[in-house]
Amino acid sequence: MPTKPARKPARAGSGKTRTPPSRIPRDSNVCIVPDCGRPAYARGLCQTHHRQLLTTGKLKAIRPYRKRSAGTVKFSGLRLTPECADQVEEYAKTNQVSLGAAIAFILEEWLVKKR
Repeated sequence: MPTKPARKPARAGSGKTRTPPSRIPRDSNVCIVPDCGRPAYARGLCQTHHRQLLTTGKLKAIRPYRKRSAGTVKFSGLRLTPECADQVEEYAKTNQVSLGAAIAFILEEWLVKKR
């Protein structure tokens, strides 16, 4: 009866190893990559740079955050004026629907009126 060939043992050092940046200041609240300025997430890096380090082993510059419009608030994934956000909340309460459903209904009504 034929036997299966023995599996070769794994060579030491054959796997991918990633070396972290040397001497990362872990007490920093800002990403250590020059001109990044995003909040530190892990190992002194922001989430984007940390993901870059894990996947490629290298760090490169990333696009800066887009400037937000003055006078808007973040509301359910959208940027709305405070007055608009209040009206959406009021609509959701009076019709007893979720904020997402209220936004969807308002946008659908707007689309129908626009046609």
